[in-house]
Amino acid sequence: MDSGLSEAGRESSPLPEGATPQDAEYMRMAVELARKAVGHTSPNPMVGCVIVKDGQIVGRGFHPKAGEPHAEVFALREAGKAAQGATAYVSLEPCNHTGRTPPCSQALVRARVGRVVVGTVDPNPLVGGKGVQTLQKAGIKVVVGVEEALCQATAEAFFHRIVTKKPFVSLRYTISMDGAVLRSQGTTSAEAGSNYSILLQENDAVIVTDKCILGNPKLLSSEAGAKQPLRVVVAKSLALPLDSHVFDTSSAPTLVITDANAISTDLQSNSRQSAESMESLLRSRGVDVVAMNEVNLDAVLDLLYQKGLNSVLLDSTLCNIENYLGPLALSEQGPQKVVAVISPVLVGNRTDGPGFQFEDDNLKLERVTTKTCGGVVIVEGYVSKRPVT
Repeated sequence: MDSGLSEAGRESSPLPEGATPQDAEYMRMAVELARKAVGHTSPNPMVGCVIVKDGQIVGRGFHPKAGEPHAEVFALREAGKAAQGATAYVSLEPCNHTGRTPPCSQALVRARVGRVVVGTVDPNPLVGGKGVQTLQKAGIKVVVGVEEALCQATAEAFFHRIVTKKPFVSLRYTISMDGAVLRSQGTTSAEAGSNYSILLQENDAVIVTDKCILGNPKLLSSEAGAKQPLRVVVAKSLALPLDSHVFDTSSAPTLVITDANAISTDLQSNSRQSAESMESLLRSRGVDVVAMNEVNLDAVLDLLYQKGLNSVLLDSTLCNIENYLGPLALSEQGPQKVVAVISPVLVGNRTDGPGFQFEDDNLKLERVTTKTCGGVVIVEGYVSKRPVT
């Protein structure tokens, strides 16, 4: 995605009371700063901050990664004494609790800023308006909701995880110009600047199947400075190609998810041959192996939520992923977003697999955008929870 923002995020929100067009301009700058940390902040959101005094920007900052100072701290450091009486633009409500870092609302109060413009309120119950209240109690003027749609789009995965206790899921697949779902002709190449490379950069994990890795993809983003996603392989058995790029954990972590029967079969088969089990061989390469009683999307997402992941790319490019995870339930577990890659080929009546199986019929996509990238057409849309009428 060239900007990483939804169509709604690209539209300007109506200005709330007390806001000016200049406020919206500075908030857009704050969002641009926030996105410098794309893929690095989970389980935290991306946040940017700009501090302006007498029409001049005196401080800039963004949250680089979890455990590091928040955007406001970096901006206040740069502004120094110039922060006194200035206006601070923050894409997400300043935190009001002590976690791995001190509360940013208190930092703004101590800096004696005169005004704070907030893009959107934080859904985290630890914050949830308390940051705004702290600022107001200190006598600081606060305006909330400037470029709200843009700011919410920037933090959409964080918002979804906080509200639903599930990672935000994007479903990716490839179709032909005449509407066939392509499996064998799907692409997992990730050259720098490609849609796939950017998706891998933007998501905390990518989920594929054991069939997918037979093509030996690396599942690595080629974007400069990208934090590589956790590569999740859902396997029906542990008869896996050990020399696959995916099992080289020197560049990115890998997690194999399978069921107890596959673990038992692997142990018995290798025991008869006096060989080391595949599970043991994978672990020796740094691959995490998890056995579930029932492997389905809900259980997989629960596990990834516990690992602190905000966003997941469900890649059905080379395999009918429902055969592994069951029909895709478009509720809290996802997907919330669909990325369709339209390949410039015609296949006639042949198809490498059926269309997707969803628990609900007649689903509608909202905020649909299209673009071309690397000779293919990318269509993106968000799943509507409203029934089609």
